Amino acid sequence: MAEMPNGLPARPASYDKKVGLVLQGGGALGSYQAGVYEALASSEYLPDWVAGISIGAINAAIIAGNRPDERLKHLRAFWSEITAHTSSWPVNSAGRLPPGSGRRAH
Repeated sequence: MAEMPNGLPARPASYDKKVGLVLQGGGALGSYQAGVYEALASSEYLPDWVAGISIGAINAAIIAGNRPDERLKHLRAFWSEITAHTSSWPVNSAGRLPPGSGRRAH
């Protein structure tokens, strides 16, 4: 069996099945999903279909909505942006929300 440059076995020519990537929801799992896609992208098992729910749907949209050679770049950019520290939240010097800011109006 032939090997790929990364040392993994190549996908056999006789492999005629489709590869599906299903991504579930759950916030922090989304960054792990990006890593799973990165591993698949470095193999010969690129997904033929991608589906997801919640954060998985966002990752699936980034994957499906970009050219194969740009998918990892866009996944990294998305996850870098949403996990970056931001000062846009109204916090006081103790790092807490100001009193009443987390309450809904009645």
